Amino acid sequence: MRRGVGISGLQRQQRHESQLKKVGSELGHQNAAELRRQLDALRQRIEGFAFEHRGVINRDPVFRAHFNRLCAASGVDPLKSSKGVWAQLLGVGDFYYELAVQVADVCMSTRAQAGGLIAVGDLHARLGRKRGGAGRAISRDDVLCAVAQLRQLGGGYAVSTFGGGEQYVRCVPLELDADHNALLTLATPSARVTRARLAQELGWAAERADAALATLLREGVLWVDVQGPTGEPEYWVPCIWQRAESCVAPADGGQAGKRAPRREDRAR
Repeated sequence: MRRGVGISGLQRQQRHESQLKKVGSELGHQNAAELRRQLDALRQRIEGFAFEHRGVINRDPVFRAHFNRLCAASGVDPLKSSKGVWAQLLGVGDFYYELAVQVADVCMSTRAQAGGLIAVGDLHARLGRKRGGAGRAISRDDVLCAVAQLRQLGGGYAVSTFGGGEQYVRCVPLELDADHNALLTLATPSARVTRARLAQELGWAAERADAALATLLREGVLWVDVQGPTGEPEYWVPCIWQRAESCVAPADGGQAGKRAPRREDRAR
């Protein structure tokens, strides 16, 4: 009959496990120290690269975008402090803070007409016209970096993606959930949606559709038109409609496409 391990055997096993834990802890500390050393060396190399190529980084928005991605992949934040080494080397802190103010200005000036959403491409174009020929040229990546700075200040600034992957900057204090994104995606081709389409194409019950519509209406992201040809209320996404209309030049000089709801319609 096989005998038990005994107290001495258990003690040996405990000592062995304790030694393994000690060795594992020592290896963990050594690996962490080595990783910190490698990261410090990488940061120094990036700083040296930034110093050597600061003229191109400041001048070329595409090169600057690649540099920002390199920093992000390396865990380096060039915008962490406007008084830090990056601001001294490149002036990127002041550049993005200035651009963030301009982003906020454009978003607020279009909020009443566009419902608090603006396509990143449209925002980029408006900023280009606003800045004129002065200062550095900017890219979409610069715009997204500036929005990230605004998000830290609150106020609802964020980037949302819907409608086939198009990015929109949101400047209303509303977190778009899965239902909101699904509704906006469905509305994207024609800039409008109805309760019937939500039920038919998304399989939503009336309560679910009403909840999503009510939230977006309250924040101004949707406007409602109660004078549609079918008699059923149509819910419009003004930023998408305005963007589509701006790309169409009607031959007769009139307004292209179907009429969008007026400001007074949306409250009904």
